[in-house]
Amino acid sequence: GALRQEPGLFACFPVKERGTMEMILLAAAHTRVLAVLHQPDAAAALRWLLRNQFRSPLRAGILKGILTAVSIPTLCPSCKLPVEVPGKSGRTYGLQTRQGCEECLAWESLPTEEILEWLPMGPPAIGRIGQEGELGDMHHAVLEQGVVPLAHLVLLRAQEGVLDGQEAQEYLP
Repeated sequence: GALRQEPGLFACFPVKERGTMEMILLAAAHTRVLAVLHQPDAAAALRWLLRNQFRSPLRAGILKGILTAVSIPTLCPSCKLPVEVPGKSGRTYGLQTRQGCEECLAWESLPTEEILEWLPMGPPAIGRIGQEGELGDMHHAVLEQGVVPLAHLVLLRAQEGVLDGQEAQEYLP
């Protein structure tokens, strides 16, 4: 019904099912669409689209890009201390976390920093769709386009002592 009103922007949240994404891609042929997928990064979102058989709309260029956004608490400058944080690969990272001083425990909410990852769906990404081994190779497709992966961005900010290493743990490689 909303599409009959010819909106300037059609937004859908959350997209968890194939049928919802079909509707979104149909709408995208007529208007701008913002859809929210629950995926950890751009490569995972692209894998989800491919697993759900959306190769044709992707090849047609209907999807302009994938934006991943995460919000991670920053460190308290008064009580940060070093901590060893394990990543998914088994590697341990020397980062910092807050221990909970009077200053940060008095905050109503923790200050956060938003980290963004943008994967444009231009010819390089579209050209990889349909190749053998595409599901496991999406991480390399992202890197080939010059995209800095979300995990790298989070790790960089945590190593700089800006983000809480414990909170950033789920995004570490």
